Amino acid sequence: MFIHCKFISVTWPVFLLLALVCQKKEIKEDPLAGMEKSFHAYVENLPPLEPVDLKAKHTLNVLYVEDGAMPDLPEPRKLFALTEKLAREYLDLKVQFKLSGREPIDRFFERCEERFNHPVTSYPIQGWHLSFADPDLARQVEPAILRVLRSHDVDLIEATFGPRGDSEALYISQIARQFVKKNQAIYSERNREGKELRHIPALTRQTAFAYWDALLYQEKEADFIVTNTILAAPDRTMPLYVINRGGITSGFVENNEYRPYRGAGMLALYPFLSDGPFFIAERGNYTAEEKLETIAFLWLHELGHLLLRKQENYTLNGSVHRAAIDLNYRGWVKGIKKHHKQIKEEVPVVKYF
Repeated sequence: MFIHCKFISVTWPVFLLLALVCQKKEIKEDPLAGMEKSFHAYVENLPPLEPVDLKAKHTLNVLYVEDGAMPDLPEPRKLFALTEKLAREYLDLKVQFKLSGREPIDRFFERCEERFNHPVTSYPIQGWHLSFADPDLARQVEPAILRVLRSHDVDLIEATFGPRGDSEALYISQIARQFVKKNQAIYSERNREGKELRHIPALTRQTAFAYWDALLYQEKEADFIVTNTILAAPDRTMPLYVINRGGITSGFVENNEYRPYRGAGMLALYPFLSDGPFFIAERGNYTAEEKLETIAFLWLHELGHLLLRKQENYTLNGSVHRAAIDLNYRGWVKGIKKHHKQIKEEVPVVKYF
């Protein structure tokens, strides 16, 4: 039997061999796999983080990115002053925040379009992002849950998600369903114009950790971006506490080769500012002063990453270096006030964020 291809006759075994070679070539040239490899190589080739001079005064540029339809942070400078005070008290850091600008979120995301298409550092968008509107979301988040279950000890897992039982598959499925229930409730909240968040197309990107992660890699002007929007869109790398909160990321710090501290961070304040039904149920009613204070302690946690190079901690209850495991930020702050200064155990530092 002969097969004719581009006017060349080849025998059937040779044709099969050619087909296998072509198939292997296609696998090797998978764009996402190549992008992932380039992304990890980029991160691994960044200079390792060095200790920061803790006796020096650190001036940090802050950009405030505002969604006019979301609850607003009325006095950013008041937040700056409180966080500066708490940084001295709890972290022994001399910090000064400088508001470098305010920008509407739509314009900001338009300006970041090039970052979202960066050939290397946009990999989080291509490789990790999941849609909150995906009808198959529960199944999509199961690999992230499995990774978390295998990364932490049983006591922490059960304290967070409840008793495991005998079936790991059933346990993962239960956590996934609970995650989707919370995530749907979050996106059922309404903005100040009365629109459900799920029905606002721009929020597909603006509320996604993966998009913010990608843009922070290429941020050249701000050390922190503070925004009144929400980060709740799921992704394939969610840590334990984000899964437990239904997708909420309050803030984070990412590697950045352009900023003086080799990192850039962001705070997403909607979970603190919202008085919507989901957050009232999960968090309770907060006064304006309580909202400001809990945000300031969140910022302390992120300063621990950026300036003290502290790794994420899951064991030191009452330490500012342990993130809130759920949305009970008020209880988290009370624990820090009571215990943080008495904790002697050192939290390890990282070489990369």
